[in-house]
Amino acid sequence: MNKTERIPSLLSLYSVLEDFRVEDTDFEALASYYEHHYRVQYGSNVILDQFILLYFLDPSTINGNIIHYWIMIYYLEELKREHATLCIDVSLSPETPTEQQIWRQHLEYLRLQNTVQSHLLQLGMTFSEKEKKLQEAAHPPVGERLTLRKRVRKAIMKRLQRVWVMYLFTVNYPSSRDAPCCPVQFHFTSGHSDHFQSEQ
Repeated sequence: MNKTERIPSLLSLYSVLEDFRVEDTDFEALASYYEHHYRVQYGSNVILDQFILLYFLDPSTINGNIIHYWIMIYYLEELKREHATLCIDVSLSPETPTEQQIWRQHLEYLRLQNTVQSHLLQLGMTFSEKEKKLQEAAHPPVGERLTLRKRVRKAIMKRLQRVWVMYLFTVNYPSSRDAPCCPVQFHFTSGHSDHFQSEQ
């Protein structure tokens, strides 16, 4: 839509969208602020306007596009209200203004909403991806947990096997309990506890 056909009440939003450059957004800095500040105080459920305000007010942060995001959030609600009003007006007065003008306005509201939502979604995904990485670091994947569980189980079974061997030895050779040391060493040759070799 050219400038003469723009919706007058949304001129500030048009200006913001024209100036906005996604490459000016430091997503790493935003993710870091989320991890070390916002998440600590408010948890993982991010309220975008709250996050942006806190980030903007923090003197240690670099603003970048943060003001642009703030204005987008404000006008997203305004877009929805005006679009809903347009639909009501059309249903009440279908002949004024012309159908073509109404259709153009309708499409423009949708275009603006989609543009704003795509920018805000990209911002929100930054926090979702960061949260996912933090969760994975705190809780290893199922495969890794199973591997660890197998290692622990193997160590326990090995320990139990040793205890079982010593028990069998003392039962079969009771006099060895009083011996100062045992000159016999046993090694498993199969999975059964009654099969082993001896070395002198």
